[in-house]
Amino acid sequence: MIQELNLWLIGGGLVIGLLFGAVAQRSRFCVLAAVSNWVLMRDLRQAHAYLAAVAVAVIGTATLELTGLVAIAETGFRSGRIDWFGTLVGGTLFGFGAVLAGGCAGRLVVRSAEGSLGAVVALVAAGIGGAASAYGVLEPVRAQLHNVLSVDPASGDASIASFLGLAHGWAAALFATGCVLAIIATFRRGASIGLLLAGVIVGALIVGGWWISGWLAQDPFEATVRPASMTFVGPMAQATQLIATGEQRGNGFHLALLVGVLGGSVVSALVRRQFRWVGIRAGELARAVVGGGLVGIGAVFAGGCNIGQGLTGMSTLSISALLAVIGIGTGMRIGLVWLMRIESAQSIPSSRLTKATHQVRRLFARTSASFPKSTKVVGCCN
Repeated sequence: MIQELNLWLIGGGLVIGLLFGAVAQRSRFCVLAAVSNWVLMRDLRQAHAYLAAVAVAVIGTATLELTGLVAIAETGFRSGRIDWFGTLVGGTLFGFGAVLAGGCAGRLVVRSAEGSLGAVVALVAAGIGGAASAYGVLEPVRAQLHNVLSVDPASGDASIASFLGLAHGWAAALFATGCVLAIIATFRRGASIGLLLAGVIVGALIVGGWWISGWLAQDPFEATVRPASMTFVGPMAQATQLIATGEQRGNGFHLALLVGVLGGSVVSALVRRQFRWVGIRAGELARAVVGGGLVGIGAVFAGGCNIGQGLTGMSTLSISALLAVIGIGTGMRIGLVWLMRIESAQSIPSSRLTKATHQVRRLFARTSASFPKSTKVVGCCN
């Protein structure tokens, strides 16, 4: 059940959500776009944004931990058992589902706020799938797999640093440096200062979430608040359960975050005159429902979505987060190949690219994102 109202958690989650929603709507920040643009067009600008977000989040989170401000090592990303099977399989299901649904978890929230009915359908399906896995019929299966297949880290700290035998500060510095060097090494193949800035802001918001929940919201005279930061499928599952049963879980931070993202995205879309109702065709309905359902189920089994594990979890240098990222990337790659083969079965090759490739590229169409206005970025399923 919900804990006693904590205004730092509610207000902090709302502010972070508003900022993320505005930035994500403006920049089209999306992990699926990063993978699809690289696979289909060798465009690395969205990948650069993700790497920038990871680098900032890792350094900022390590600073909070090493200075003793936030007990990052006590969070579920680092203190629990390593559910390698559930994380890999769940991440793969999530990635495949994101391709079908037309966006990863955060992107579905933003697209719904922009007026996409297809994204709304996928978002509802993700909430139902997440609730079924977290609290419903699939919860016993998930718990049993976790109990049987998960392993305990030898050091008690499920971090990449402990696994490599490095001090956490050094591991964070090396990991962030690797992200920066990867950006520099591929910068000539396409770069967007606007998207890099968006990634930096998103990474800073991850750190902000840890700081608010792990320090500002803590009260020595009250029960300890478990530190948390951005994630989306968990809050979707909580919202679904609240609507269906009236039971509310958690401390309110993530529900406020979800509301904030919706609000920030709506305001940004209205200001930029990009809000418009977009219907869903009959042929796309099943894809949105199945894809959204897999997004919800996969994220809960994996312990988080592309933001929850891919950024928040990675900011702690969690082994589980790294496994989840591998699974998510694999699932997205499989999904893209599957879509191309399905379309190619009904197409005839033309010029250098098959019609199937053109159709899949159209699915992740090139859009103009004024971040800045002169920058062209590739978004997913606008």
